[in-house]
Amino acid sequence: MKNLIQVTVLLVVSLLLYSCGGNYAYKNVKFENEGIFERKYDKGPDILFEASKIVFLRSGFNVTKQDRKNFQITAQKQIQDDDLSQMLIADVSISPNSLESSDVWLTAQEVHYEVDTAINTSKIEALTIGIPIPTGTSSTSVRNLGMTICEKAFYDQIFNEIEKNIVIAESKVKAEKEISYKKLVEQEKLRQQAEAESKEQLEIAKLALDAQALGAESSSSKPEGLEGDGPKEQGDLSSVVHID
Repeated sequence: MKNLIQVTVLLVVSLLLYSCGGNYAYKNVKFENEGIFERKYDKGPDILFEASKIVFLRSGFNVTKQDRKNFQITAQKQIQDDDLSQMLIADVSISPNSLESSDVWLTAQEVHYEVDTAINTSKIEALTIGIPIPTGTSSTSVRNLGMTICEKAFYDQIFNEIEKNIVIAESKVKAEKEISYKKLVEQEKLRQQAEAESKEQLEIAKLALDAQALGAESSSSKPEGLEGDGPKEQGDLSSVVHID
C-alpha cells in the first residue's frame, strides 16, 4: 500500500512538471528597467509625433493610424517576394514626461503570408465516368509566421532617424500652430462681424416697432370733432331750436 502511494505521488509530480514544460513564449520574455523598445528625448510629444511619422513615411511605410490626441502611430510596410508576402507592422506610443521631455515606445512585428494556390476542376460525364477538367485556379493567403522583432540594431536605427528629423518636425509643428492660430483669428472676426450685423438688425427692427407704436398712439389721441370727412354743413335747425 505504501509503495502504491509513493508511485501515485511520483506520477502526480511528473504530470505537474510536464504541464509546466514545453516551448512557451513567456519563457523568452524578460522584464528589464531599460529595454530596446524605448528612447527618451528632450522634446515635447507633438514634435516627436511628427518626427516619427516623417521617418516611417520616408521609409515607404503606410501610416494606417495617427492619433494626435494620444500620440500614437501605426505604420505598415509590405514586401512581396514571389509567393511570400512579408508585412512589417510598427506601433509607436509617445508618453510625455513634461512639456520638454517625452518617452518614445516602439514595437515592431514581422508577419509572413504564403500564397496557397488550388486548382479548380469540374467533372464531365463521359461513358458513365466522371472526368475532372481543370477550370482555373484560386489563391488564398495563409499566415505562417508572426513574431515581434527583438533586434536592438533595428530599433536603434529608427530612434536615431527620429532624432535626425526633430528639427524638421519642429518647423512643421510651428507652421501648423501658426496656421491654426490664423484660422482661429479669422473665425473670431467672422463671429464678431455676424454678431454686429445681428445687433444692427435688432436695432432697426426696434426702431420700426417704436415708430409704429408712436403712429398708433397719435391716431388714437385726435379730437372727436376732427374725425370724419370734414365739418358738418348747416341745415335745418328745427331739430336743435324749438319754435313756439
